[in-house]
Amino acid sequence: MSLPPELDFTRDPEASPERMDRAMAYIFQRLGQLLALKPSIEAEIVALRDIGVERLNAGLEPAFTRANQILAALEPIFQLYVQGQPLAALRAELLDLIEADALALEQDRLAPIDAAVAAHSTALAALADEAWFNNRG
Repeated sequence: MSLPPELDFTRDPEASPERMDRAMAYIFQRLGQLLALKPSIEAEIVALRDIGVERLNAGLEPAFTRANQILAALEPIFQLYVQGQPLAALRAELLDLIEADALALEQDRLAPIDAAVAAHSTALAALADEAWFNNRG
């Protein structure tokens, strides 16, 4: 690397005050140029950091929004649990939270179970009636 003529004492070994003033003036001028760049570098760093924050926000905001939606949907269920309401009320609340398509599917899946429960209830009622009638007397 070669030095500029103002600083190359190999080329010009004179150490007169004029020569030293020229060298110091050169150094002062270059330092001023570098210091003038400092605010723009800091501004670029701030801009780059802002871009990073914006991109993180754009990527994470949908996830946080969805998490809040799920939390809001679960809040009534939690309140039912805290209040100690019966399971039937919890089941009704859950079915209300399911979207229309899912609700139809869920009801189709529950229909055989409900029918079996009703059939067993009818059979048990009939057996109870028969036992009562047979034991009357």
